[in-house]
Amino acid sequence: PLWVRGVNADGSVPGNDDTTRTAFYTRVRQLIGMFVVGETVTIAHVLTDGTTRTITGEVVDPPNSSTLTSATASGYTDVQGYGQNSFAQLAISLNCADPFWTDTTDSVGTVTGLTNTTGTLTQFNGADAPMDNLTISFGPCNNPTILQDSTGVLLSYSGTIASGRHLVVDTSDWSVTGTIDAGGTWNPTSAPTQHIARISHAGDFRLFSLTPQAGSAPQVLFQHTEGSSATVTITGKRRYLTS
Repeated sequence: PLWVRGVNADGSVPGNDDTTRTAFYTRVRQLIGMFVVGETVTIAHVLTDGTTRTITGEVVDPPNSSTLTSATASGYTDVQGYGQNSFAQLAISLNCADPFWTDTTDSVGTVTGLTNTTGTLTQFNGADAPMDNLTISFGPCNNPTILQDSTGVLLSYSGTIASGRHLVVDTSDWSVTGTIDAGGTWNPTSAPTQHIARISHAGDFRLFSLTPQAGSAPQVLFQHTEGSSATVTITGKRRYLTS
């Protein structure tokens, strides 16, 4: 629901004062006018802690503003007053292909250690919906694998990521890029020479996803054959079932 300022203290739509009532319905029409069937809109909700969550959807069923007139005693049935707060609630229907609310800024979690190191991604704590549009950076190391043991979802790369290089996997579009810290990119010198051909995944139809764990931040197991310490970095936005 959306909110319109201007109802009476008892929650009713203004009716006795024509000027106030007309101004109220003008605000309602202005709000409705922002939503056109078939258009895509993004709704932002700013929380009390200053963080913002957004959701994007296609408008499928906005109220009909032509029924709103200053002479109508009850106004429009989708407008419901909320007492002393002096706001009215207005319902707009959206069809959201991605049904989850999402942070507007990225969270970044890093796991560093020898093979079979378990890392707790505290930066993703608080999320309660699966997170799948992630960027994962391996290296330098050999044959890295990241696994969320609680779900069985894993992502692996078969090959060597030399010193001064990283392998960056964008799970949103399945792109895999070898980057050089000093600038430029790299590809394997032996077959298969395409990074994506060396990627394997399991446990999910998506390339990789993080699922919230009850009572704690997501935990992942980092494996590799480097023989010394290595690092994997996970970057992405937390997602939520509600705003």
